[in-house]
Amino acid sequence: MYHKHSLFPLAVIFLSFVLALLMVTLFRVPIQSEVVSNGDTSSVEEVAVSPDAYRSDLAATLSTFSTDTTDASDDLAKLVAAEKAQQALLALRVPVEYKELHLDLVILLNDVQMALKSADRSLETPLAQINLIKETYPWLKN
Repeated sequence: MYHKHSLFPLAVIFLSFVLALLMVTLFRVPIQSEVVSNGDTSSVEEVAVSPDAYRSDLAATLSTFSTDTTDASDDLAKLVAAEKAQQALLALRVPVEYKELHLDLVILLNDVQMALKSADRSLETPLAQINLIKETYPWLKN
């Protein structure tokens, strides 16, 4: 019995090779670092965060939070004050030496929010921890 040879396997190999080549060229990601620049890709400038500016912004944010919490007439106003303070903290650029402090404060403000949303609404523990941080870092007191 005679078997007729077919070009089908060669066509499949050729088309597979063309498909692989097409995928490589279409999905190839240009190798560039994702750094924000001012339009000129040859000069990338990094903005240094001033520790003095950070300290003053952080102290102002905590002072506003303390004032808003003290002046709040109900738990909803305290919750709004905690959310505003947390958003203000998250918007700050943080120097390397204050990253741990910053993270602790953001977590404590989240704890304040969770306490206000809980059944007992006790703020004693997170506010005491914030006051302890203020004692540790005297520049946080205005």
